[in-house]
Amino acid sequence: FRSNHEALSISCWVYWLGGNAWQRIWDFGNGTDQYMFLTPKSDSGIRFAAKNGGNEETIRVPRSMTLKTWTHLCLTIGDDGAKLYMNGALVGQNANLSARPADFRPVLNFVGRSQFAADPLLNGSIDDFRIYNHCLTPEQVEQLAAGTDGLEGVQREDGRRAYGAAAAAFDLSGRPVHRAAKGVHLDKGRKTVVK
Repeated sequence: FRSNHEALSISCWVYWLGGNAWQRIWDFGNGTDQYMFLTPKSDSGIRFAAKNGGNEETIRVPRSMTLKTWTHLCLTIGDDGAKLYMNGALVGQNANLSARPADFRPVLNFVGRSQFAADPLLNGSIDDFRIYNHCLTPEQVEQLAAGTDGLEGVQREDGRRAYGAAAAAFDLSGRPVHRAAKGVHLDKGRKTVVK
């Protein structure tokens, strides 16, 4: 993850088993003076924090994540600051966020691990981890949380995915795809992973 963009979105599903505070869902940065992270449990609940040498900027949600339940989390950063969504609903925001990944170009990028050596590893699982180079709309975040963000016109056919003419998809070589194989595909400029 090396962001040259002022806007981005980070989306994932988390199955958290609990434990000590300051575990990380993800933590991107260059050490303890430049970072952005998301934790399921801080001293006061779920927290997103960003720092670029100055003061830490945060979004604080005054509760910890639900244990042993798949939870969708999405952080968006755009012109109107940072927003944190849980299961498609906005749970916190910071309209004055000034620290952006493009300002410090993180190279120490961890999923389930912290920039701080004393912090514990994540006690849980992460699935469908995605980074977008733009700010998702609230409707797009809702679709991610609902699992309906895939290729338009996708239908189940013998347990596989099929594509209608209205939903042309292409592989990464630019070839049209009529039936999805496992891997990464492009649809209208968006990557879609078929498992």
